[in-house]
Amino acid sequence: SALINEIGLEVLRQACELLDGWSGHVHTRGMRVAVNISPVQLLGEAFVPSVAKLVNQSGINPALLELELTESALSTDTAEMIDRMLDLEALGVTWALDDFGTGFSSLAFLRAFPFHTLKIDRSFVIRMTSDPQCAALVGAIIAMAHALKLRVTAEGVETEEQAERLRELGCDEVQGFWFARPLNLAALRNLL
Repeated sequence: SALINEIGLEVLRQACELLDGWSGHVHTRGMRVAVNISPVQLLGEAFVPSVAKLVNQSGINPALLELELTESALSTDTAEMIDRMLDLEALGVTWALDDFGTGFSSLAFLRAFPFHTLKIDRSFVIRMTSDPQCAALVGAIIAMAHALKLRVTAEGVETEEQAERLRELGCDEVQGFWFARPLNLAALRNLL
C-alpha cells in the first residue's frame, strides 16, 4: 500500500519529538531512540531529505537517533542503500544491524555498510545458557563485532543468567524482558 513511507516518517517525527523532550532532563539527555527502517523507506527518493528535515527542525543531537535495518534487508539494492545510509550518517544519525545471525549477510556486508551497532538476535541469546555451542557463537559474534569497531547489543535477555553471561563475554548493551517489558511513555517515565 506504500503507507510504510508515511507511517515511517510519523514514527521518526515522534522519535525526534521524544529525543527533544528528553534533552532537557539530566536522566534522559543521553538516551538513544532506535527506529526500525525498511528498505522500501530507505530506497524512497524522499526519505533522506525528509529525515534531514525532521532532525534539523527538532534540533536533536542526531547521534541519539539510531536507525535499524534487519539483516535480511541487506540483499536489496546494496549500493543505493549504502549511499543513502552514508548521507544520513553525514547528518550524525547512527545505524544498527538488527537481528544479526538470522539472515545471510557476510563479513563483506559488515565492512561495506556504515553500521555502528550489531544487534544479536534473541534466538541465540535464549539458547546460550543451555547450549555451549550457542554461547561460543555469541562470544565469537561479540569478538568479531568489536574487531570491526562495532558496539554489540544482545536482544531478548530474559534472565539474570543471560545478562551475566553476556557481561562476561563483553557485550556492550543488553535489552529484553529481564529489565522491562514494553512500556508506554508514561510507564517509561516512571521507570526512569
